[in-house]
Order: sequence, then structure tokens, then C-alpha cells
Amino acid sequence: MSAHIAMSLSLLARQYPQYAAYQEGITVTASAENTATHEDAMLMMQFLRWGTELGLEDALKTIFSDDFDPQQEFTASPEVGKILTFGEALGTMVKQGLLNRGLVVDLLWVEGIWARVEPHARKAREHADEPRLYENFEALVK
Repeated sequence: MSAHIAMSLSLLARQYPQYAAYQEGITVTASAENTATHEDAMLMMQFLRWGTELGLEDALKTIFSDDFDPQQEFTASPEVGKILTFGEALGTMVKQGLLNRGLVVDLLWVEGIWARVEPHARKAREHADEPRLYENFEALVK
């Protein structure tokens, strides 16, 4: 994991107790979903590098700041756009069987991130008249 994203996740845990509680509540069980391969790990590392290049760390800080209101009127926020793009790409790789879902949800707080950007994704769907927009990101949560 890139040092920047690892630091961001650590900051999230300190700033948002629900994230820390989420991390502490994780138990590891043997299943096909959480049996990631070395290839999965390498692809995930490439995604994390892309996230760093994309500015994902700052985007995460923005959506988890006290000033960010997920229910605010839809705007084409660059930060939200970066997160939706990143999440959709991860979700697509998982959907196509190219990346292990267990690894993704173990490494990233997908539920918490989606909760902060979901209203924007729904508005973008309405705006584009495309109900499938960001469906793969949303599927990671379910």
C-alpha cells in the first residue's frame, strides 16, 4: 500500500471512530472471497499507485471533512468525481473476476466511502439519464 494512502486510512481511523470500530470488528475467515492471490495484491498495488496519482488522498480528506455534506445539492465536484471513478474501476475489476473482492473491502472502507458519495452518484445517474453509472462501485458495498 502506498505510504500516503496508508497514512490517510490511519487518519480516517483517528478522526472517525466508526471507521476504527469497523476495522477492529473484522475477523478473518477462510472463504473464496478473502483468498486473494499474489496477482490480486499486485493489481491492487497498481490501483493504489493510480489513486495517489489521481489525488485520492486529498479527495478522501474532502469527503470525510466536517464541511462536506453528502446530501448537499449535486455539484460536479472534482474530489467526488475522483472517488467515483476510482471506485467504479475497482468495482469493474471485481465484477469481471480480475480482482479479489475480499482484498478490496479488507483494504478500503468501501461502505463508508460509498455512503459519503452515493447521493452524488445517484444525481449523476439522473443527470446523465444512465441508471448503470457507478453500478460497479455500488456493487462492492452489497
